Amino acid sequence: MNDEKAGRKPRGRAAAVGLTKERIVEAAVRQIDEKGLAAFSIRELARVLDVSPGNIYWHVGGAKEDLFAEISASITVSVSENLAPGMDWQGRPRPASLAHP
Repeated sequence: MNDEKAGRKPRGRAAAVGLTKERIVEAAVRQIDEKGLAAFSIRELARVLDVSPGNIYWHVGGAKEDLFAEISASITVSVSENLAPGMDWQGRPRPASLAHP
């Protein structure tokens, strides 16, 4: 169990730069939006966040699949929040596709 889940204050480099799961997911979504999913890299994400790849895995659950689950959840929430009430079903995918090319 990591310190964050156990209620203890995180220490070390990740804490010094303010690394959180939310910050990791935001940076990952940005990287995917800019470079595409095929070019996504944990090492590049770690470089952008100025931490080691191990810090990323520690914060998101231990596997790349855990990070992708968090990314999917984040995008789903942002799409849901940006749907206009009464919008017809044909128009719903458009805002999502424009937000995440």
